[in-house]
Amino acid sequence: MSDLHFKKGYDDKLKSLTNTIGRADLILLAGDLTHFGKEKELDTVLNILSSVSSNIYAVPGNCDTKAIAESLKERGISLEGAAAIAGDCLINGLGGVPQWRKVDYGFTEDELSQTLQQGAKSAAALLEQSLGSYARILLTHVPPYGSKADRAMFMKHVGSKAVAEHIQQTRYDLCICGHIHECVGVSDWNRLGLVNCGPARRGYFVDINIEHDQNRQFKISIESKRDGSRFWL
Repeated sequence: MSDLHFKKGYDDKLKSLTNTIGRADLILLAGDLTHFGKEKELDTVLNILSSVSSNIYAVPGNCDTKAIAESLKERGISLEGAAAIAGDCLINGLGGVPQWRKVDYGFTEDELSQTLQQGAKSAAALLEQSLGSYARILLTHVPPYGSKADRAMFMKHVGSKAVAEHIQQTRYDLCICGHIHECVGVSDWNRLGLVNCGPARRGYFVDINIEHDQNRQFKISIESKRDGSRFWL
């Protein structure tokens, strides 16, 4: 999921979405968990989502404050410049967006590139310690520049060039992102599956199933979904 933009009073609406989802082995949150909210809003989000899965990882979005980003790290669920193994998945991530508005959680492309490299190093260290084979996932808020997932109004590309370059240089099976509400969907891009989850505040989420055979070859199936109640519109 991405772009919940959770505010006070949204509890019942988020519970409606979790009821639609049911249960999952893992929840990945691609940013904008709150709308410039405080830790109490984050507490509510995570408490409600725990009914879907106790296994949750996240990166902050541009509408999450620095305090939210730090809180995610303190809780041990942030993948911003970090990595984790969850089941058959090895995931590392990036929070924030290229500098846009002063109020946003934003960075220069060079800073985003450094965070991506830090996350990749963390993932490599986990691989050295494990004998397993994993589906490699990059979890970001901002989509890669020049893809089908980063076209905003007037179809202008507004993604991150640092993310695009990182994907071209590093092997991933899947990139999960959000941020651009106008570009919901799934596509193939630079030899990987690219998913813009869509705004969860409007009922969008993505169901991803990962299976492997005896040779540890992975099959990834992705279905973009939306709660039929169209809540939060």
